[in-house]
Amino acid sequence: RKQANKDFLQRGDGVSPSALHDLMQELSSFKRWVVPGQRVLRHLLEDDLVQPDCKIYLRDVQDNLNQIFDDINSLQEGTRALKEEHRQILDLKMTSTMNGLTIVATAFLPGQFLTGVFGMNFEDMPELHWRYGYPLFWGI
Repeated sequence: RKQANKDFLQRGDGVSPSALHDLMQELSSFKRWVVPGQRVLRHLLEDDLVQPDCKIYLRDVQDNLNQIFDDINSLQEGTRALKEEHRQILDLKMTSTMNGLTIVATAFLPGQFLTGVFGMNFEDMPELHWRYGYPLFWGI
């Protein structure tokens, strides 16, 4: 199952953090509808005015609502896990991109520094008039 989640996230398949967020909100909204139903059923089952035959049916309904509540919790946990895995995959991609940019910047930094120094219009720099100044610049 974990491999299926990983493949799903890496393919993309239309999964986005906003879609996962919307799903979490829908599950929370649905959960808000189930909880009051559970409370009403609990009170009806405790009430002595309800006939025993009806209580059997109400217990069955309560069991179904409890199962729905557990399923919603399970789906919420799965959605949270998917959001976290999605975030981790994005972090890994960003880290590898930053590593590549760091290597490129490190390679070009000394050349930019030397170009900046020797690109200044100073007449008092002995390296500018020295016979080996230009080859020294490229050698560094």
